[in-house]
Amino acid sequence: MNRPRIITKEKAELILQEVGLNLFDKPVKYLINRLSGLDKSKSALKAGYADPHHTIRIENTDAYKKAAASISDKLPTTEKLATEHTKVIEQDTDLSSKNRAIDMAYKLKDLYPREEGELDVGGVKITVTKKGGSE
Repeated sequence: MNRPRIITKEKAELILQEVGLNLFDKPVKYLINRLSGLDKSKSALKAGYADPHHTIRIENTDAYKKAAASISDKLPTTEKLATEHTKVIEQDTDLSSKNRAIDMAYKLKDLYPREEGELDVGGVKITVTKKGGSE
């Protein structure tokens, strides 16, 4: 299964070129593929590695570590992500995005109840019951 894309391939390549990394190095290509949303095995194969099962070795190379650090320095800070997340929650035009952002915040803060009972959210009591089914 592919994972969410962190940044575009073009943006990653631009950042890596700016710091002087060779885009044709296999570990660098592997990182670009990972950032594009491919899983580890597919990223390794697409980067030119014969064996997709040794991704830990790839991620321990100096070229990969330098490339990953360069990308990390250019990604939004935690504060910027929190600010953007808050904007999504506070807007009322795209309710689907708003609900996903609220759900994400509840999961990150572990606010969903694990058992039946009541949940107090901002002074509003919500009764949680489990319906029949298999879990």
